[in-house]
Amino acid sequence: KSDLYQISNDIQSYMMETDREIADKTAVDIKKLTLDIDQKFDTGWRLMESESQKDSIKKADSIWKDYKKTLLDEILPALNRGDSLKAGYLQVGVQTQRFNAFSKTVITMVDATRRDVALAEQAVSGAVVSKIIVAALIALLTICTITLSSYLVTKSITGPLNDCVDFARKVADGIL
Repeated sequence: KSDLYQISNDIQSYMMETDREIADKTAVDIKKLTLDIDQKFDTGWRLMESESQKDSIKKADSIWKDYKKTLLDEILPALNRGDSLKAGYLQVGVQTQRFNAFSKTVITMVDATRRDVALAEQAVSGAVVSKIIVAALIALLTICTITLSSYLVTKSITGPLNDCVDFARKVADGIL
């Protein structure tokens, strides 16, 4: 969307520019921005997973293609011919309508993406909580097992040792 704003601003600059060299550079910049937007649509297409997102991207791409066609096939050529009036009418007429439709579509796409992200966060949050509970239970079970094992090992060692100490005391006391 920001590239579209930049294109709109560059068209306004191009329409007002009197220096031909600067105007030509602006036209090149506009064409580069159109390529950037095309690349962003390609990237967006690959990243979208849900059908609602794909529908929004498809609609936005359709609007963009119409906008780009008018821009490259009508507005820029009109400006190159010096027909600023025709270019201006196209820019404030049909292109403004397309720009507004594009903006609404992008807003719809962002809302759909936010909903999908919220659902994914809820799913991940639930999974994380369950894994934390399982890990805590395993840790508690491990601690209990180690404690019980230590107690049993200690008892198995100290019991016979205490018997030996008692026997040694009895022998020392002369009780055989």
